Amino acid sequence: MIDVQINGAYGIDFSEIDLEDPEAERKYTEGLDEVARRLVEMGTTSFVPTVITQEERLYRRVCHLVHRIGSHFDR
Repeated sequence: MIDVQINGAYGIDFSEIDLEDPEAERKYTEGLDEVARRLVEMGTTSFVPTVITQEERLYRRVCHLVHRIGSHFDR
């Protein structure tokens, strides 16, 4: 199964990142990784993380992180 729109799961919201936290990128990518690991247990082989309407600087940060972790799973 492929989930083509998921805003988050398991208490992790893909639209939330603390832009002031120096550990934000690590926490965000760990959250994405956790969702990916847990979704596969339910039979989901691929997913598209989606972000609800947010401020522009959040989009830039999140898109960079989603792309980076997506590249990680391609290997």
